[in-house]
Amino acid sequence: MTFPVTVEHREQRAKIYQPAKGFPFYRVAFRVAGKRRMLTFGTYGEAKAAAEAKVKELHKGQQSSALTAKESEDALTVRDALASYRQETGRKLSAVEAVQSYLAAVKMLPANSTLLEAVRSFKSSIAAVERKPLASAVAEFCEARKPKAVPRTASVPR
Repeated sequence: MTFPVTVEHREQRAKIYQPAKGFPFYRVAFRVAGKRRMLTFGTYGEAKAAAEAKVKELHKGQQSSALTAKESEDALTVRDALASYRQETGRKLSAVEAVQSYLAAVKMLPANSTLLEAVRSFKSSIAAVERKPLASAVAEFCEARKPKAVPRTASVPR
């Protein structure tokens, strides 16, 4: 058998490389989302099975292979946070909507400030407005203006 071995499924390809002197594992290389990814296996049989599965997965359009382990973990954390948000508020928000609105808001902030600081500052500066009947609002206004309507007595210098 000559290496590298190419495994194909439709237009997708993966190559299996033999173990090298300093690296005793079979490597499976493939491209996903414009980047080259590589997996390692102890035996040729595992490498071949993984390569065949990967090209079929890529042919179906699954892009999950493009994520690193850390990115996959982050995606799951985001999914859990959005599920908690939906439970607390009853509002459904996708990860894309959350990230896009966050980035749009952060772009508007001055340098060295966070979105959380801006929200807290805004929240402390807004006034709470209560509804009240017009008649009581007019009476309250007139009562507050009454001292200004009464003429002052002129003080006579002595």
